[in-house]
Amino acid sequence: MSPVHRVRSVLALSCLASCLASSLACLPAIRKEASLSNTEPIPTTIVSVVVRVLPGDDEGVDLVGMMQNSSLEQFGRDALPKVEMVLRKHGFEPKLEPEKLVGLKSNSLLPDDAMTALLGVWRHPDAPLMPAAGVASLLAGQPPSWPFGDARSDVWAGLMQGSALPMNATYVEVLVEPRTDVGCGGLNLWRHPEVYVRALTINPQGQPIFIARTSGGGEGAPFIVNRSAESLGKGLNAGITRLDNEKVVPF
Repeated sequence: MSPVHRVRSVLALSCLASCLASSLACLPAIRKEASLSNTEPIPTTIVSVVVRVLPGDDEGVDLVGMMQNSSLEQFGRDALPKVEMVLRKHGFEPKLEPEKLVGLKSNSLLPDDAMTALLGVWRHPDAPLMPAAGVASLLAGQPPSWPFGDARSDVWAGLMQGSALPMNATYVEVLVEPRTDVGCGGLNLWRHPEVYVRALTINPQGQPIFIARTSGGGEGAPFIVNRSAESLGKGLNAGITRLDNEKVVPF
């Protein structure tokens, strides 16, 4: 990539970052079904935990990226208890129940280890479901699609057909987006990972009853995005802390 094209790419990413920040600021970070009990814990099975690295301006498979992908499992396992803490705070009792998911695991073209190393996608072995069409419309692959729209619309109902499970089911998705912090003249090559966290609970009728979403920045470094478990954990912790002051918006 030529220097001119790289600067343009960096500036484009900066604009995207601004758009993401703006859309996050104007959207409710937490929504919950108004009729749910606030006194009795609401059981929910965590059926999907996925950590995914999004492509950046230097997208492509490289040795450094593959080496850093090895940290996704540790980060993902460390992240789950913190997401569970958010769910408990809002009245849920989340559990990993792999015995309920026997026969439901989503197949992939690659073994899980290869999918993590080559594609930067890790899924929890006890919560391995990949989101079906309706869930994926909320837990979309790119942060710009974060605006959820009307989660009770006819379009949503159509997407959810056949994807509801016989219990409250919680999907957790963590997206890691490489960010370049643009300085004067667009020449600052200081970079960091932005960590997006999304949790969605749907009832057996396929209706969303809880949504939480947040984000935070990991450790900055020159040239290379630091995707160590510690760096990503810093971004996750910052995002979880942001939720503490968010008001719950009812469906």
